[in-house]
Order: sequence, then C-alpha cells, then structure tokens
Amino acid sequence: MPSCVTNSNRTYIDMMPKITFRHKIRTVLRARRTLVVCATLALITIGVVDRSIVKPSSRQLSSRQLWQVPQLFNNVNNNLNDRTLIAFSNDPESVVDNGALLIPASGPDPKPQRILDNLRRADPKAIDPLCSATSRVRITNKKTIGEDGVPGHMILQSMALDGTMKTVGGDEFYVKYTASNQTNVGSSPDAVAHITDLHNGMYELHFVQPFVPIYSGIVETQGAQRSLHVDLQGGKLEVNLDYTCGIGGLWPPAKDNWFYGGTIDSHWEIAVDSLMVPSITMLKDRQLPQNFRIFNQYDNIYGVGDSLMRQFVRDETDGVNNANPIFRRRNFHVLNIGQPLNMVTLPSWLRSIDGLLQEHPDAYHGNFASAFVLGSGVWDLANSKETIESHIEAMGKYIDYVQKKAPLAPIYWKSMTDTHVAVFDLASLEGDTSDARRILKYCTRTRAKALYDAQSEVLLRMKIPVLDMYNITFEAEEWHRPNDAYHYQAKFGDFLMNYFYPLDALITTS
Repeated sequence: MPSCVTNSNRTYIDMMPKITFRHKIRTVLRARRTLVVCATLALITIGVVDRSIVKPSSRQLSSRQLWQVPQLFNNVNNNLNDRTLIAFSNDPESVVDNGALLIPASGPDPKPQRILDNLRRADPKAIDPLCSATSRVRITNKKTIGEDGVPGHMILQSMALDGTMKTVGGDEFYVKYTASNQTNVGSSPDAVAHITDLHNGMYELHFVQPFVPIYSGIVETQGAQRSLHVDLQGGKLEVNLDYTCGIGGLWPPAKDNWFYGGTIDSHWEIAVDSLMVPSITMLKDRQLPQNFRIFNQYDNIYGVGDSLMRQFVRDETDGVNNANPIFRRRNFHVLNIGQPLNMVTLPSWLRSIDGLLQEHPDAYHGNFASAFVLGSGVWDLANSKETIESHIEAMGKYIDYVQKKAPLAPIYWKSMTDTHVAVFDLASLEGDTSDARRILKYCTRTRAKALYDAQSEVLLRMKIPVLDMYNITFEAEEWHRPNDAYHYQAKFGDFLMNYFYPLDALITTS
C-alpha cells in the first residue's frame, strides 16, 4: 500500500496509481453492486425497527407502572438482593435524558492532586504512576427504564484536575442525599449510596434509605425513627472523596513508611432539583438482616472479639460504665481480645478460648445452655501486618477449634463493621499524633469490605449464622463516636442489640 506521506522528491498525487478507462468501468460496476446491497440492508433494518416500535417487548414498563409493580433490584456487591419499590422523583412521568451535575460546581478541587503529588514524591512505587487524582465528579441521573423494568441508578464519572474524564477506578467515595424540607433537625441524610466501582472511571450509585435511626445531636434513638416518606422535590447531594488512585486498597506493608495514610477528605456538595433527586430504595422495601430471637433461650452467650464486640454487648457511655459496665442483656457476656486474628496470633486466641471454658464449664453443656458469638475485624484493619489470606485461614481454624472444644454450643459470628475515616479530624488533636496516624493509616472502606466479603465466604461454607452489621454501619457515618473512625456511640450499640437480640424476645411465657 503506498504511503500517504510527502517527501522532498514525490508528492501524494505522484504516488497514486494511474487510472485507466478499464479501471473506471470496474469501479462503476462495484459502486452499483454496493448501492444495491446497502439499499437491501436498509430496507431490512427499517423493517426490524418498525416491528420493534409497533410490538414493544413485554418487559418494557412505563415510569407510572414502576409505582405499581415491585421489581427486582439486584446489587450483589452490597447485599441488596430483594424485591423492592423504587422511589422516583415527585413526578413519576419525568425523565431525565441527559441530566448531569458537575461537583464541585465552582471547578476542580486542586487538593487531591496536591496530596497525590506529595505522596508520589515520598514513595514513587506504591501508586499507579498513570493515575491522576480525582478532582471533580460528574453525576448523571437517567431516570429511564431498562430492559428489566428497573429505573436507572446514578452514574458518577470521576474527572482529573485538567477536566478530562478518568478511565481507571480505585476511588473511595461516600455519597449522601438530604431532602430540602427535612423536618428532623440533625445531620442524618435521607439516603446513602451503595457504590459499585466499574473500574473504568465510572461508579454506580444505588441510593437506599438507611436502616439506622435519625441522629439529631441528641444521644437517643427512641422517637427518632425514619419516616417512610422522603421528599423528592429537591435537596442536596454530598460527595466525600476519601481516597483516590487505589490508595484505599493498599495493604500492609505498602504504606508502612508513609507519614499518614493518604486520606484526601475532600467534601463537595450541591443543591439539586426534583430532576436530579436520586431514585431511592425505601426502608420498607429492603430486605432486613437476620435477627436472633432464639438468643433468649440460652442461659449464657459469650461474645469473644475486639472492642466493637465489647461495645456491642455492654453500654460504655462514660468512664463510670467503663469501670462498672452495664450489660445490655443479662445472659450476654464478653471476652475482649485486643489483637488481630491471623496465623501469627491464632495461638493466643485459642488460649483465650481455653481460659474461658475453664472459667465457664457450662459452655460444654447442651440443651441450649450456652452459645458463642465470635468476631474479629477492626484490629485486623488498624494493627495487623499480615495478609488477608492469613486472617481467613486463622478464622477457619479458630471456628473449628471452638466447635471441637464445645461441640454442643452453637456458634454465631458478628460481622465486620464499616469505618468512616472522614469523621476523624487529625488537626484537632493536641500533642503527639503518631499513634492516631498509625491506626488510621490503613483505615479504608475498601479493606473493610474485602474483609467482610472474605469472612462471608468462610461463614457460608461453614454454615455459621451471621449478625450482619456491615451495611447497617456503612449507612451510619453520623453515629460514630466523636473523632473516632472505628467505634460507634453507645446509643447506636443499643440500637444494634435491640435489633439483633430484640427486646420482645425477652418476653417469655411461664
């Protein structure tokens, strides 16, 4: 094939082949045949299109029908497999074909790229050298109906500082919607987005009404239950960028030598009208985690785990309760193990079980005398240098050991809880902050979710019932203790206990 580049001796025209009269005849014939073929294909295509217009698929639904028929909302990554009704905007017939928001509206935020550049200068190997920090996002809300009849979720497109669309994932966001006429004063949002990273610069946002009570600044859960109605006229969207360019997915020892964990902590928000209000899966339409009314049949339940287990079992509202704690249920006790669970620490965990069984021989007995609630997670994020494979191997061996030592005692597992690094303000600390920086260095939602998913596979295989708290705590950012990315307020512990071990379960007949 001749080159199409000019040089000093030959021009493009010089290099074209000579066209003779014979060439012209063949060319005309080829053109005529091509025209006939194209016309035939066009007629076939028109017929197909016409049939699709006059005979629509039975699976297509109008937006009005969506208000009448429950649909399947499938989100495997976030455990939202359930039949749901989707809340649309105020007008069910409204359709946003090309609605999009740029956040922040004032322009790209230079802070994430500045942080990323500083991290690269200190450690050029850990971060993808081709990744630009996310400095802005574009959120699209196409409330059209797909082939499965489910209204479209929002799509978040990450953008670099120069305004280009990113084509790689690895960002950690926390996205919330709050209605403009929210009657409950406080910081609780009306919807939180469960986010799916599509690994191409885009993220699916599936908005749900949180399970958790409304936090209004008063540490009480009674009287703060959520309404089944969410105003869809308008409100605000809030986006918090916690990590960018896969930093949240780094496991030890990748960040061991970093000064801190690479948190971005950029908060952006924007007012939205009814056309950009997200579709929301309402609380009444969501599948609830399993609770365990059977817990009241045990004489004793032994919770064995970290500080999240301890604060679930007993009320630690203040220092007095820490010294003389109030247990939330008379038959629920706790053994605190302040270390991660992995193959290095496993012998220590097993010795703790031996000590508990020696002190409480009733755990050997049957007839619903005793049960175990095991768990581990927060220490595995904050203080472990071992791999997730080491944690999962140790978890299986740990459960096997308890089953062999107390074969008649049923075992339950308290799931991993989520973390929210954005609630921690390192600048507010006085004095030496090295310890705080250390325990926050690997505090990421990516790692918490990875632990939760890996543990879930083990528990499913071993047929261990789960007190599944991950999604509940994911939606409870505002319920953290002040300046604490791991632990939650005591009244939130009341809420969790009342759900998983309901108060009505304590009401028994003689």
